[in-house]
Amino acid sequence: MAKNFKLTFALLIVLVVFLLSSCISVQNSDFLIKISSRRGTYSHPRWSEDGETILFQFVSNNSSEHQFVTVDSDGGNWNQLEVPSRSDFAIEKPDWWDQDQIAYIFNQPNAAMGIVLESFMIHDLNTGESETVSENHPLIYDTCWDKPNNLIIYLEKISHRLSQEGSSLQVMDFQTNHTTTIVEGAEWFILENLACDFQNGQVAYTFMDISSRPHIHSLIVEDLDSGESKTLIGPIDATIGNLTWSPDGEWLAVQMFGDTPETRYQAGIVLVASDGSEVIEVTGIERRIFPVDLDWSPKNDVLVVTSLDGVGRYSMHLLDLSSWLKEE
Repeated sequence: MAKNFKLTFALLIVLVVFLLSSCISVQNSDFLIKISSRRGTYSHPRWSEDGETILFQFVSNNSSEHQFVTVDSDGGNWNQLEVPSRSDFAIEKPDWWDQDQIAYIFNQPNAAMGIVLESFMIHDLNTGESETVSENHPLIYDTCWDKPNNLIIYLEKISHRLSQEGSSLQVMDFQTNHTTTIVEGAEWFILENLACDFQNGQVAYTFMDISSRPHIHSLIVEDLDSGESKTLIGPIDATIGNLTWSPDGEWLAVQMFGDTPETRYQAGIVLVASDGSEVIEVTGIERRIFPVDLDWSPKNDVLVVTSLDGVGRYSMHLLDLSSWLKEE
C-alpha cells in the first residue's frame, strides 16, 4: 500500500508540474519573443534612438543593488554600465540622454527624518562620470528627458514627507533651473505614470483619486502648447499602469487591469488612439506574461515589455503590435 501511495504521489507531482508549466511558461510566438536570460528583476526598459539597443534597470537575485544594463534588440551583448550604486541608496529609472549619456534618478531615503531626497543625474558612458542636474526633490514618480530643449518633465510628490500622498506634473528647464507647474498636485490625487511625445507636444499621464474606495483612475493627455487636456480613459475603478507613445504620436500602449472582480488583478495591454476614438485590446498574451513596464520602439511597432510569469519570475520580451494595428 505504501508503494502504491508513493507511486500515486509521484504521478500527482508530475501532473501538477505539467499543469503549472502549461499555464505559466512563456513560449515564443510570431508576435511575442523572450529576449532575457538572466534571473533577476527587469524594469524600466528604454529603446535607444536608433532602435538597436535597450537600456533597463536590473537587480540580480543575488544582490539588492540596482544596475543599469544595455542589450542589443535581440537580447545579446549584455553590458552592465559602471554607474555607482550601494545598498543604502538607489539609482533608478534610466533613460537615454543621447547615445553617449544616460539620465537617471538618484534616490537617497532618510528613514530617521521620514523623508526621501531624489536628484536628477546624467552619466557619461565614455568618462564614467555622473553630473547632478538638480537635487533634493521629493519622490519622483516618473520622468521624461527632452535634450533638444533642455527640459525635464516629471511627476513629483507634493511633499518630502513619506506619509503624505499626492503629486504634480512639472517642467524644468535645467539650464536655468526654472520650474513650471503644468498640473497642480493635491493630497488625495496621485499622478503616477508618464509618457511624453515631444514631437507633437503632448504628455500622457495616469490620474488616481485615492479619496474613494476603490480608487478611481483616469488616463489624461495634456497639450503642452495649448494647455488643454483630454481624458482618454476613465474615470474607472480599474488600475491604469505604465504607458508609452507610438513613434507617430497616434497611439498609446497602456498596461491596464480588468474592471471586474475576476479580472481586477489581471494585467493586460491596450492600445488607445490619441484622440480617444479607439481602444484595442492586445489579446493572446493572457496567461503568458503579466506586463509591467513598456516602451515603444522609435523605428517600428514593437514594444519592449518587462513582465512577470505565474511564479513571480521577471523577464523581458519583444511584443510586435503590427497585427493589431493593421486590423484598424
